[in-house]
Amino acid sequence: MPWITDVAVSDLFMEDLGEEKNLRSSLNEMTSNAYKQCNLHISDEILTEGQLNFPNEPLNAFSLGNYQYVINSDVELSSTEGTTTVKRYACRIKFNSSSDDILDSNNWHIEGISGLD
Repeated sequence: MPWITDVAVSDLFMEDLGEEKNLRSSLNEMTSNAYKQCNLHISDEILTEGQLNFPNEPLNAFSLGNYQYVINSDVELSSTEGTTTVKRYACRIKFNSSSDDILDSNNWHIEGISGLD
């Protein structure tokens, strides 16, 4: 039995989750849609006054695994008084993995946004 215990605690059954890849920003279909959903949430729920301008792509987009993403980007806010400010934000968002429709906003959940206060 000691041999079985040694095998069980060894790295033999460890699965490589590819976490090394998650340390680099990558833009793919999921991170691109996560970015769009974060922008929709910001424009609909947080910065509802003035004109918003989002870049075509985020500065950084990270997959955390388990359908969780962190998006880092800027938003340009033009007020009704004519002033323009740029704010950098980070958005943590999760996709409902039981669904296949990544375009439906109901399948995404904002877990937190920082930098817009």
